[in-house]
Amino acid sequence: MPQREIDVSMPSAQALGERFERVLTASGPHAIAFTEEELTSYLALGLGDAWLRNPQVWLTSQGVYMRADLTLHQTWQLCLLIRPTTHEGRLRVSLIAGSLGGHAIPRWVLASAESALNDALTDTELPVYIEELVLGEGSAHVTLTPR
Repeated sequence: MPQREIDVSMPSAQALGERFERVLTASGPHAIAFTEEELTSYLALGLGDAWLRNPQVWLTSQGVYMRADLTLHQTWQLCLLIRPTTHEGRLRVSLIAGSLGGHAIPRWVLASAESALNDALTDTELPVYIEELVLGEGSAHVTLTPR
């Protein structure tokens, strides 16, 4: 898990939000790139008072590392390594590894959470078709087409 802190800023969150909005009004495929600072800011400012707070997201070619505070009666630090892919224009995730409060999350728990997440992603009708998703060191590139 990377240890560097990612700054959260309203301008970064707004910039990413505006890029996503432009895709919805575009015709045909539209490629956008974003940084881990933009994604972290977008998630941090968009979560509001949710049970998941203070996210930090690191983009690497191996996957997406995420750390956040999970509050359920008490606060625990949740750390995950997520490998996103696409299938038939939809986002799919593989939960590679994780820890909660410094303790490794068992593989069977990760598999169950992965299945539930992918079911939810399948059931959610996103307004875009995901053509391509490429992760790099500190940034990602995605090609989207409005449905």
